[in-house]
Amino acid sequence: MENCGIEPVTVRETMRFSLGDAVFTVDPPALERYQEDESNNSSLIVAVANGAHRLLFCGDAEDFRMAEYLKTDPGQFDFVKLPHHGRYQSTLKELLNVTRARLRADYVFCGRAGGDGNDDPVIRSWRKDALDPKRAGSNPLLSE
Repeated sequence: MENCGIEPVTVRETMRFSLGDAVFTVDPPALERYQEDESNNSSLIVAVANGAHRLLFCGDAEDFRMAEYLKTDPGQFDFVKLPHHGRYQSTLKELLNVTRARLRADYVFCGRAGGDGNDDPVIRSWRKDALDPKRAGSNPLLSE
């Protein structure tokens, strides 16, 4: 970054910027330091609006950080990158209810195949639901 003349910035307040028609809103953590899972709970959460479409990227946020973000009443999203590799956490159901994105093709899990969260029973269950339209909506975690 230094070679390119880019000065890194620590985001402490909500930041908004545009790239073309897309508007990015960066939500910083409320605390400078967290006692538990400091690096994950310090995740920036980014919402992107492009026309009528809204996308949410939750980084590696864990329960404490997601609870902070959900208090901001973020509204509905068309697409959600689930926090912390999609692993189950107590705020996950609230996140899905608040953002109201739909199960089929609306969520992204990030992790290595066979590890780093992909063997989580919640992810296995969601994968099965997403691939079988008859099961979509049958997952109690995703029920409205």
